[in-house]
Amino acid sequence: MERIKKFLKTNYAIYLALFLVVCLMLNSYIWSGTNYISGDDSLFHVANISAMLDAIDLSQGRLFPSVILPTIANNLGYGVGIFYPRLPHLVAAFFSLLVGGNAIIGYKITHIVVLFLSGLVCYHFLMRVLKQRKSAFLGSLFYITAGYTVTDFLIRDAFSEIFLFLFFPIVLWGLYELYHGDTKKFYWYFVLGYFGMLNSHLVTSIYLTVACLIYVLVEYKKTFSWSYFKKLLLASMMIIILYLPEGLLLLENKMGANYAVFAENLMSSAGLVTSCAFHPLAYFIYSFEGTEIQFVIHPLVWILLFLTIIRYRKEVFARKDSRFFGAMILIGFFFAFMTTRLMPWKYMPDFLLMIQFPWRLEIIVVLAFSILAAYSVSKIHSQKLLILIATLLIVPGILFSLELVGRNVFTTLRDDEVSEYGMGWSKEYLPVTLYDQKDTYLYSEQEIRLSNDSAFVQNEENDVPDYDFDLVTDGPVTVEIPRIYYVGYTISLDNEEVPYHESENGLIEFELSHEGHVEVHYTGTLAYRISHDIRMIFILSFLFMGGLWLYKKNSSND
Repeated sequence: MERIKKFLKTNYAIYLALFLVVCLMLNSYIWSGTNYISGDDSLFHVANISAMLDAIDLSQGRLFPSVILPTIANNLGYGVGIFYPRLPHLVAAFFSLLVGGNAIIGYKITHIVVLFLSGLVCYHFLMRVLKQRKSAFLGSLFYITAGYTVTDFLIRDAFSEIFLFLFFPIVLWGLYELYHGDTKKFYWYFVLGYFGMLNSHLVTSIYLTVACLIYVLVEYKKTFSWSYFKKLLLASMMIIILYLPEGLLLLENKMGANYAVFAENLMSSAGLVTSCAFHPLAYFIYSFEGTEIQFVIHPLVWILLFLTIIRYRKEVFARKDSRFFGAMILIGFFFAFMTTRLMPWKYMPDFLLMIQFPWRLEIIVVLAFSILAAYSVSKIHSQKLLILIATLLIVPGILFSLELVGRNVFTTLRDDEVSEYGMGWSKEYLPVTLYDQKDTYLYSEQEIRLSNDSAFVQNEENDVPDYDFDLVTDGPVTVEIPRIYYVGYTISLDNEEVPYHESENGLIEFELSHEGHVEVHYTGTLAYRISHDIRMIFILSFLFMGGLWLYKKNSSND
């Protein structure tokens, strides 16, 4: 036993191997080859990844597809990327390219990589806080084997949300470095972690920001001193610059038309959110709500975190970083309250109801409780007991995932399935005018419509989002093209830009005074393009400064 203890204490590689084995076992469906076990949101995500793969053309150097994707929505140019963060789908698409363009295999690989990195980041964060491998390892196991974590990865298959399990600990780690460590690490962790969060799941990121604000306010003495406040302000400005292109594009489209996603009671309502909140006992009893979604916190985690709060409270609050642990207690129990029916959701403002499902907030609860429970692990000296705890954590998650093998699976998606599922269950990114007549336009072939009966088009090239054609007409004509209306298109007639607007059908419409060659491209708005260039300059400068810092650091060590 002493040899095992010494080996685990000195060999980091064994922890990496254990993490990998656990992640592979929790994602046991990986062994079903090109089949995929369908979760709640699987079809939407795989369809969008498939559409991205269709849009990527390495021969033309087109590695990053447009926010307007082909195939989806009857190939009318569906703007998923305008409203829905693209980072998770891009990552899965790149992994898919590495395995011959198979979207499902790339999707599976991404699941395992994200779960593995989530555990690894949590491990290193806890090592930074507790400075003990065993507690850091078990704390990270609490995190990745939690009922909600496994549910989010497998049952809900909330692909974009699972990236938050990776990025949220990085953001929290950054704040910890600000108050108790290295300022340079604060900027790297906080800014990049936040950028990852915002580009993974925007709505949930708003609530994660509330959790961060609680920690910042708990550290109020440092926060409101100028030396700390200016660092938070600078980091916030960096995050704004990095997210500005996506934020502006979303805002301009929200202001430019009426989309279903913003329609009252379509995507969310006080009634929906209230009905999806769960009973407090669901935190203590498996399947209490009679659903496959597991909200339960492992009994061992409850025991250990209460030991931290009650038995070891004097030690905890005698630490220099005691306010961090105090913040975790507040954050954990506050958001645990918010996930339940005790929370008065019906009185919340509309923008907070976009969360749809309060259980999404359990990611915050799981991380906070894992950190608190990990502290008590640091007080356990029996190796046998530690091994027993690890076993009791891992086995239920593995058995749960193995139960999924044999459920409904799909091997690939046809174009008509990508067209349908890629829009999402509510088809929420359609203009309301098109949404109201979606059966007419989404399930039959669409052509260019001309107001002048004598006019016609020829030499059409339909490469979503682009559309080129020659217009032949003997007079002015109104043109409606089979493209969903979004702000950010550039339309030209013989290289002269033409204004466009939303037709009564929710498509793009414009007036032309004479015949000629028409080109339609999605370039984004002027504000989007300018902010994109600013971001690229900032990133290059950031990388240059980071490289210079590493060079100076290595030079000083030599």
